[in-house]
Amino acid sequence: MFKKLFAYDFKDIFRRWWIFAAVCLGVNVIGAVALKLNNWLSGNAISAMITTLIMIAAFGGAAAICFFVPIAVGRNFSVSTLSDQGYLTLMLPVKRKDIYISKLVVAVTFMVMTGAVLALVGVIYTLINLGFSDTLEMISFIPVENAWRTVLNAALLLTAAALFTLAFAAFVLWIVAGYHLNLKRFGLKKVIVFAVLIYLALQILPLFFIGGTGLSPFSILWISADIVNADTRAVFDTLTLALLNAAGFTLFSAFRARTLFLLENKLDLI
Repeated sequence: MFKKLFAYDFKDIFRRWWIFAAVCLGVNVIGAVALKLNNWLSGNAISAMITTLIMIAAFGGAAAICFFVPIAVGRNFSVSTLSDQGYLTLMLPVKRKDIYISKLVVAVTFMVMTGAVLALVGVIYTLINLGFSDTLEMISFIPVENAWRTVLNAALLLTAAALFTLAFAAFVLWIVAGYHLNLKRFGLKKVIVFAVLIYLALQILPLFFIGGTGLSPFSILWISADIVNADTRAVFDTLTLALLNAAGFTLFSAFRARTLFLLENKLDLI
């Protein structure tokens, strides 16, 4: 039954998502080519203006698919569970927890797919503007000292990204359930503003814990004081990444627990 729930939710979102993905890739391929041509025609005002307009469209395409996913996930959850259709959904011979997990897995799946599309956009820009050989040469300059620590930090960073993706997916479902069941008294506009603030926090917060970006509060302190050597900084960067994992897991657990509580104890459609 879980496979059927997943397949139904996946198809409901995918029939619109692929259009956004295709448009995003298409306009960014055009943008990458336009940027390359503009570099060849440096100093041409018309070329620069056209390239700027194309790049704005390319950025818009990437932003559109990023915002489409949480909206589509929220709509799917709202319509199939919290609207009149919820009577049919909740009469299925499955637990409400399974219905929630299906929505959560679908949300994470589309967020990962969207991330893959955006990563592909980055690869397209790099290959078109630098070329394959120059890209490999650039990669070859990445330092390999203390390779084990680099691998560990990369693994921690990927895990943190996965946990924050889970947290964001759980947040989308929570805010939708919360609005329907608890938050209507605040008004839709206030709930949307709150949701956007949490969304931005979940997107920006990881940057402040990653020492390699120079945005970690620990790294800023160390660099300004210049009292800790590079090896020690690297060790503490690993610790901050571990803290980031803990933060992502905590947020995910909180949003998940609250949504399940609402569905189990507040939702009474049958």
